[in-house]
Amino acid sequence: MQVWEVANPQPRVFLTRRVAFASDPSDNPLVQAANWNVKGIDVVIVEDPSGENRTFAFPDAFETDEPFYLPEGNIEIIKEEPENLILIYNALKECYIILRDGWFPEWRAYIDGEETEIFPADMAFRAVRVPSGEHRVEFRYEPASFITGSRITILTLILCVLMIFFGNKRLFNKLINRQGS
Repeated sequence: MQVWEVANPQPRVFLTRRVAFASDPSDNPLVQAANWNVKGIDVVIVEDPSGENRTFAFPDAFETDEPFYLPEGNIEIIKEEPENLILIYNALKECYIILRDGWFPEWRAYIDGEETEIFPADMAFRAVRVPSGEHRVEFRYEPASFITGSRITILTLILCVLMIFFGNKRLFNKLINRQGS
């Protein structure tokens, strides 16, 4: 058995402004990213949320020699559970947090408690546009099926309790009526 070590692994979570939008949803974002990387440009491909066919989230990041990972920003994971991840970050400029965990539509993101949109990044990961400054970002897995199932279960329990209560009341009334006659 051989064990391989990646010499310069990419971080699991990072801040970047080098974001290009997928110009056409039918285009493969991985092919687009490969085209950028062939040109010597590190970039994250994010689906364009506006539908305006823009090219870059922050054009100035590509006009200068701004590095791929923001050196003037930092990000730290402060809580990690299977269905909940909390990050604290500090950035001098508006940017994107890229989380190299699987993207799935039932994940939700919250910046300082306010829900924000999560975009697929490089087809497989999660990206969230975040403001400058120090903020808290929370990723929560909130499947609609679980919430619906919970509501049905609670409603069923309430109905069972009501049936037991009213069923016993009727039985009690029948017993009293028999004893009274």
